[in-house]
Amino acid sequence: MAAPSLGAKIYTRTKHRKKSPPNAFADPIWQIGAQECMRTIVQVEYRSGLLSVREEILQFLGHPVVSAFGSQAAKNLDLSNSDVGVILIGHGAPWEERCQLITHFKQTLPGIPVIASLRQSDVPFGNADFNCPADNPPEWVRLVRQALAGMN
Repeated sequence: MAAPSLGAKIYTRTKHRKKSPPNAFADPIWQIGAQECMRTIVQVEYRSGLLSVREEILQFLGHPVVSAFGSQAAKNLDLSNSDVGVILIGHGAPWEERCQLITHFKQTLPGIPVIASLRQSDVPFGNADFNCPADNPPEWVRLVRQALAGMN
């Protein structure tokens, strides 16, 4: 995999983690099959606290995770050598900026599903493959798994 750009972090799950996931993650929805583990999740978030929380959740799922803090960092990612399976876009930026980022990923990574997180007042994105309430982690985890399994 090519080196990520400035503002991006790459996280992968290791076999020997010292801490175990919170009890909420014991639910089968948080567990994935071996075939899905090989695909990289790209996540874009606009608040560092949310970025780190999502990173932790996705790490517990066993996925390689490439994280970008903000739209510009996301656009600068070099994903040409990554096996990207899904893109998850957070809800912290204006609707128009997120819509443009979805379009960017649809053009640069055609065929890769995009999940857009929505605020309560947001209109769903017509160019996203999935729209999901930002305040419902079990639902966006379910959609990540669904997207990785190729079920739109």
